[in-house]
Amino acid sequence: QAEAYVADNVPARLTQFDLNLQSRELVLTFDDTMDADSFVAAGVTIQDAATASDAAHQVALTTSSTAANADGFVITVSLTDADVLSLGTTAGVATGQADTFVTLSAVALNDVGGADVTAVTDGNGLQVTTFTPDTTDPTVVKFDLTMSTGILEIVFSEAVATGTFAPTALTLQDSAAGGGQSLTLGGGTPTC
Repeated sequence: QAEAYVADNVPARLTQFDLNLQSRELVLTFDDTMDADSFVAAGVTIQDAATASDAAHQVALTTSSTAANADGFVITVSLTDADVLSLGTTAGVATGQADTFVTLSAVALNDVGGADVTAVTDGNGLQVTTFTPDTTDPTVVKFDLTMSTGILEIVFSEAVATGTFAPTALTLQDSAAGGGQSLTLGGGTPTC
């Protein structure tokens, strides 16, 4: 039997993180065993630099992103569609290793002893170790054409930058195989 018990009261520290936009995962590595069930996504922010340029260059995760594994030194967070969309549409954030940093609030996660993680504050943001971009091209999921309004609504599999969208590259045709009637658009203004 032990003569004395000394509790571990040293807060865990985030030592590195990886962001994989292809698999939609944020991987957080700590120097202590973390309680995956204590993860609070809203306590995690991805930003453009150790000190964010401004609030427009910060993306706080939504509460829907969750820790996808058991307790351990490594916590893998499954990013929701909303978080991936925010990262993909926030200019200058998470486009590569140079503009991908993380901050954590102390309540973002606890170690298995119940102690809060050491906060990583704006000004001390931790740069991503491994950044994996989303290399899958967006695809058209569905579209609706309303002839009375002249509006063509296209739903893509992921966020697209409206500034790069070229309506004149669209051709409507009477069958999937083509060969029949078709119309290439002569212009238009993309909106979200």
